[in-house]
Amino acid sequence: MDGSRRVPVAPERPTGTGSRRNAPYVLYLALAAIVPTVGAYAAEWSVESSADLTGQFDDNIRLSATDKQSVFGAIFQPRVNVRRRSPIWDLNFKADLRIARYTEDSTLNSEDPRLLLDSRYRTQRGEFQLDGEASRTSTLITEEADTGNFTTTTERNLFRLAPSWSYRVTELDTISIGAGWTEAIFESDALNDYRNLAANVGWARQVTEADVVSVNFIADRFESMAAVDLQSTAFTALAGWEHTFSERLTTSVAAGPQYFMTDVLVPGGGLQTEEDSTVGYRINASVDYRLSELTTVGASVDHQIEPTSSGSPLQRNRFEVNARHQFQPRLSSSLRIFFQQDSNPTDDVTVDRDRNYISVEPRLTWALAQNWDLTGSYRFRTQETDSADRAYSNAVFVTVTYRPESWTFGH
Repeated sequence: MDGSRRVPVAPERPTGTGSRRNAPYVLYLALAAIVPTVGAYAAEWSVESSADLTGQFDDNIRLSATDKQSVFGAIFQPRVNVRRRSPIWDLNFKADLRIARYTEDSTLNSEDPRLLLDSRYRTQRGEFQLDGEASRTSTLITEEADTGNFTTTTERNLFRLAPSWSYRVTELDTISIGAGWTEAIFESDALNDYRNLAANVGWARQVTEADVVSVNFIADRFESMAAVDLQSTAFTALAGWEHTFSERLTTSVAAGPQYFMTDVLVPGGGLQTEEDSTVGYRINASVDYRLSELTTVGASVDHQIEPTSSGSPLQRNRFEVNARHQFQPRLSSSLRIFFQQDSNPTDDVTVDRDRNYISVEPRLTWALAQNWDLTGSYRFRTQETDSADRAYSNAVFVTVTYRPESWTFGH
């Protein structure tokens, strides 16, 4: 994971079911309390809000190869976004709530709040940034891009803080440091809590008007809290290049070696562990292309090791394509194609957690009125794991969105 997104400070692991379920709300309040503190000297404020009401049908919501479960669902999701802007201090605070209800199976129901914070403070040559998140999310959503385990439907409480600082040494050179802390706590022992601590340091240079080169060094510490707590460490060196071919086409790529060490269970040794290590690589690349004033296309690919709810980190390959086209002033469409392949990052033969997952979702949006949108979408999903045959799912969504006029005040 990106080393600039976490800080190496973490609370003690919850010791019981009660503390596991109560700790999230303390951190929700702590993150929310940052907002008035950071924005005490506001210059200009704006408030935007929206609300979605979605009807859903899914013929295999748990994406099971043997026990398909068809359901109808209704999802209500209000959002509010508060922004503060000034010459030196910006603040962006988002809050939303997702309330989902399904037929046939009440265990699928959920109420999921989320708070997001992005704060930036600028000096003459530098910038301080703080990102934060406190969220409670159904594993119907989180496990789709994690383990693909939908057998046990529960909630994941996620907390994240990521401070960073960048400084422009010269007109062309910028140095940066960052850190991050991420903690995931599940409300069921069927999935494993995990923690990620990270730090990074980097340098970037504007070589030409169109080219930026960079070097980053990242250290990640993974702690998986399974029946046996397994700890892993990754050290990565990335060389990056960003190039702007034209106003329509931009690309970026970062790649480099990665050294990974992790605890693994000893074959036939019960709960005994030993250390295993491997040398691999990490890569992140993207391209964005605006074909015309009406059509845009983007693609990204990455290969890296991440903590997961499966009990220990996994090596992941991801590929994603996004496209959007404006047919008429009121009619637009979009398409998202996503592929993910998981594998064990070491040669440990005691576990086999291979998985490949594909999702394709076309979407069509009609602007009914100035503040109202109607969206229809279809989602196809398929996955295959080492423990189950390939499964398929088809889902249809119809969403009505209301966006009231935004408010702006201050000076």
